[in-house]
Amino acid sequence: GEASHDTSKLLSLSARLSLDESLLTALPSVLAKKATERGSFDAMVVAQLEEGLMKKVAKLNEVVITGAPAAAARDAAVEEAQRA
Repeated sequence: GEASHDTSKLLSLSARLSLDESLLTALPSVLAKKATERGSFDAMVVAQLEEGLMKKVAKLNEVVITGAPAAAARDAAVEEAQRA
């Protein structure tokens, strides 16, 4: 179903977040449970996943922010070249 498709996408993404191997191992069984059925260990695994996702979002945001001036400069150079 849709939930299992979302879970597989999340597992694929989490593998690229440099999370601890034990968390990656625990993640599939944790995500298979309903939130109301998760225990304290499960909550810790989800919290670590959330932290990893937030760090990745922050890094990507930084890349976008620091790259914006360079992108604007390239756009201006292209426009200037097209006018020449």
